[in-house]
Amino acid sequence: MSTVLAAQLLKSHQVRISRALARQIQQMVPRYREVDAGLLEKNILTLMDGMHALLERGDDRKLMGVVEYVVQIRSIGGFQTGEFMLACLCFLPVMRRFLADKLPMAQAVAAYEAVENAALPLVARLIPLYEKAATAFHQTETPPEVDIAALRGSGSTLAFRVESVTGGDEEETTEIDLRTPAARRA
Repeated sequence: MSTVLAAQLLKSHQVRISRALARQIQQMVPRYREVDAGLLEKNILTLMDGMHALLERGDDRKLMGVVEYVVQIRSIGGFQTGEFMLACLCFLPVMRRFLADKLPMAQAVAAYEAVENAALPLVARLIPLYEKAATAFHQTETPPEVDIAALRGSGSTLAFRVESVTGGDEEETTEIDLRTPAARRA
């Protein structure tokens, strides 16, 4: 029941969740600030469809297909394993806050645990996939290690702002703008 509820809420709020997750990723992993926010949101929106299928039916084929593409793009772009993994893990605090805002606490905890039970094993599967792609691209034996504290700059890695899912239901019927920032200003 909790898994079905989490899947339904993810699907019905996927645009806003994608936007909040893009903000969270760009806050936590400075390298992602170089990625166009609209394109990042679109990638995340596609991933949300895959996560919905995983939660609703236990089917990870769509999600893994998209993830394999994103892994290739990020490894070619020079993102290190730690940067990619931290971006993946940003999904969890955004979903925790979203579910806590939408549901009574007992339901929110149960729905979050369903999301976590699907997401954490998936992230564990992504580590060797990403390292293999990065190694193949960079022709190195071992991808470089990432100093997470350095990613965030000076300050504690324990305190960070968790992005809220904002906006109204009308946004769920709108498309994410994929134009470049220059084209949006024109």
